[in-house]
Amino acid sequence: MATPRTDYLITYFNEVKFGLMNGEGPALREAREALSSLALSDVETAMLLDLDADVVDSLVQFDEIADYLLEDHSEQGLEKWWWHLGGIHRGEYPAELLPEALRRLYRPHSRAA
Repeated sequence: MATPRTDYLITYFNEVKFGLMNGEGPALREAREALSSLALSDVETAMLLDLDADVVDSLVQFDEIADYLLEDHSEQGLEKWWWHLGGIHRGEYPAELLPEALRRLYRPHSRAA
């Protein structure tokens, strides 16, 4: 039987691998938010970090990202980077607030420059 952790990981996986890779991801933020408050096993945490890396890598490398994903949510704290995907995409997000494993993928810069 699936657990809520498994359900959210599957949703996040699908949003990242099948949605974001095509510039979409309507449930990406909500699934990531749900995962942020759950106690995950070591295996689940490793899966989550891999998916997070795919998100940051996609935001840095691809220009064709849906506008709704690039709208930052200022009501959410900056420590919840998944609510600030536009800032990451534009290179304006404070790198020091990203988890260490994601910082190496992120290149703070202005895409307009």
